[in-house]
Amino acid sequence: MTDCEICGRKATKKAIIDGVLLDVCDECAKLGEVVNETVQIKPKKRKVEISDNSKYIDPRCPQIVKREREKLGLTRKELAEKLKERESVIARIERGELTPTMDLAKKLERFFGVKLIMEYTEESFSGRQEGDTLTIGDIAEVKVKK
Repeated sequence: MTDCEICGRKATKKAIIDGVLLDVCDECAKLGEVVNETVQIKPKKRKVEISDNSKYIDPRCPQIVKREREKLGLTRKELAEKLKERESVIARIERGELTPTMDLAKKLERFFGVKLIMEYTEESFSGRQEGDTLTIGDIAEVKVKK
């Protein structure tokens, strides 16, 4: 087997995690459904936003959006109307329940004159040794099933 595609340890199993078949270690296998290699996997039908993997939304986005909206003296409803978005979307972004799409983040950047879209740099992965393999677990937020 190869290295675990989530944490980098030695992979011992194959598991379906969020609809993707991955080589994983025993610990990461708990995040999905372990399968034997002969199983046919039907991909989930879902809309996938294809984006530049070197960019991400600033984790401080909720605070920035709320601060800038309040600076301008706008309600969530007024901001939503100006951006042609739903008020509930603005509310969820400000509460940190929703990360805006890249398109919406660009609208917010232009409207407020702030920077919300960041780029990964080598410093983003500081602490890694020369030659270390980057794994999904290094850049993804993994939600544990309860």
